[in-house]
Amino acid sequence: MTSIFIKNALIVTPKQDQIKIYEPGYIEIDGDKISGIGSGSASMSADLVIDAAGGIVLPGLIDSHIHTPESLLRGLAQDVPEKDWMHKTLGPIIRNMTESDWIIGAKLCVLEALKSGTTTFCDYAYNMDKILEEVHKPSGVRANVCTTINEFGEGKRNSEELYEFDSSAGEKKFKDGVKLVKDWHGKLDGRITCLYGPQAADMMSSELLLKVKEKAIEDGVSIHMHVAQGNRERKQMEGRYGKSTIEYLKSIDFIDSNLIAVHCHDASDEELQVLARSGGRMVGCPGSIGLIDGVVPPLHSFIQAGGVASLGSDQGPPDGSNMFTQMRYAAILNKVRHRDPTVLKAEEIFKMVTIDAARCHGLDKTIGSIEVGKKADLIILRPEVPNLTPILSGTVKNIIPNLVYNATGNEVSDIIINGQVIMQDRVVKTMNEKQIVAEAQKTAEQLMANSYMDLKEVNSPFLD
Repeated sequence: MTSIFIKNALIVTPKQDQIKIYEPGYIEIDGDKISGIGSGSASMSADLVIDAAGGIVLPGLIDSHIHTPESLLRGLAQDVPEKDWMHKTLGPIIRNMTESDWIIGAKLCVLEALKSGTTTFCDYAYNMDKILEEVHKPSGVRANVCTTINEFGEGKRNSEELYEFDSSAGEKKFKDGVKLVKDWHGKLDGRITCLYGPQAADMMSSELLLKVKEKAIEDGVSIHMHVAQGNRERKQMEGRYGKSTIEYLKSIDFIDSNLIAVHCHDASDEELQVLARSGGRMVGCPGSIGLIDGVVPPLHSFIQAGGVASLGSDQGPPDGSNMFTQMRYAAILNKVRHRDPTVLKAEEIFKMVTIDAARCHGLDKTIGSIEVGKKADLIILRPEVPNLTPILSGTVKNIIPNLVYNATGNEVSDIIINGQVIMQDRVVKTMNEKQIVAEAQKTAEQLMANSYMDLKEVNSPFLD
């Protein structure tokens, strides 16, 4: 069992309803857990001693909703009307993605996000068993994942028409989800956990959706699902059921504390209250949704309704899969949405990528803060850069606002996950950065060549 001692650190961590700062502080790690934390210039022998003088230590950041393989589609899902987004951008390309494409895309995304401090990936994708085996497992990251379940067959879809469901395709994807939970949940010393991932209420029948809920309850895991994500979904729901998504989910008794609802930007304040009061949790993806839909996830409104909210980077977000930039987008856009600069203060936002994100995914007893007994998931930042200067920690403090509003993620120098050093001096020890970048470039070029005719058929704006 490896021991690590971090000394001379400025430690920032959520603790109960406050942000606790230790300066100077120390952290003791035995194996995969934190065994001690405190103030002062303590010293002790350990297998590895890290002198973090001048550095800031934070809990590892949690990305509550991410589609890692879709990093290959970066720059190809924006600047189009909402109704055309899937039909003319992602859809024609995703249909041509092979299993190896999904894996190299996931590698690229995990590498990028790691380097900006993400340690837990709440990943949502097809081929998740392969992604776990070839990406999350060897990279050393923590992953809370689901495989996509919908009732779509191989045919092409147009969001202007009601989707046709294929029950046999839905059953196969459901069985894939069951197998993922059986094979992976709790594995690798708890580093891998699983959920069920029905894609959205408009993409499957009521029968399959309720079957997923029943199985999730049986297996004791949560449901991670896109909910009320825009006009495309609303048209499908009203056309099929005559109800909005939240109204429909309430009518079939689907909304409860087991539901993690992603997006929710097409929900009314009253519907957000229904979700919050039922114990449902919310994930907002401000960068991606601002770019794709031109709207702001209603994070403040949901929190005001009593809900627990967290942040995700989603797919192909501006500034990449980077939770520092997602914090900044969430804070600023919600202030603008409400025309109130006091909305979503920096401390609230910081908790939405640490302890509240852990609560959202039912992982708060394990991660989300730096506390004795929790898993040793930590990041070290080196703030001696112009954009983070000055760092004030005396009677006047600016640490949290500086991290939320000014950090880029490039300040992250070292990462520890599950007690293992994953990145040191900005070198990811578990991944070959040069090789992954080269493979991703080559893969994306071939994927676009393979997708050309499908993109041409729908007159995609990304063609010359």
